[in-house]
Amino acid sequence: MRDILIKRNNLKKRPNKKGFTLVELMVVIAILGILILIGVLVLRHHRILDSARVAAWEANHRLYINGVALFMAATGGELPANKNDLIPFMTEADLDNNPGGSVYQLVPVFFASDPSRVQSLQIVSSLPNEPDLIFNFSID
Repeated sequence: MRDILIKRNNLKKRPNKKGFTLVELMVVIAILGILILIGVLVLRHHRILDSARVAAWEANHRLYINGVALFMAATGGELPANKNDLIPFMTEADLDNNPGGSVYQLVPVFFASDPSRVQSLQIVSSLPNEPDLIFNFSID
């Protein structure tokens, strides 16, 4: 009987170790909160960079449109046949600027009656993971 009482007293003296303490739980929650905050900030940073890349691409597309308009004004309504025709109206930095891997193409369509004259011109600019921007110039 005495052995049973000793065992019973020993069981009462041992603390219950089946769960986590409040401090341990708060530390884990704080660490998870910090990790989530870092993830949100990184995602937000990438979205800002993507929107800046798209804005630079669209601005460069407008530079091409303005360059073609200046060319047309200077030549009495003629359209350029290639990018080299735009050099007097755009800086080489604008012609060579490809933000975010963008590609700019001038697609001329020549008159059937006079193959030396451009009838219409399409400015096509492409950016990975974005729909193409297309602007058309034409001469009637």
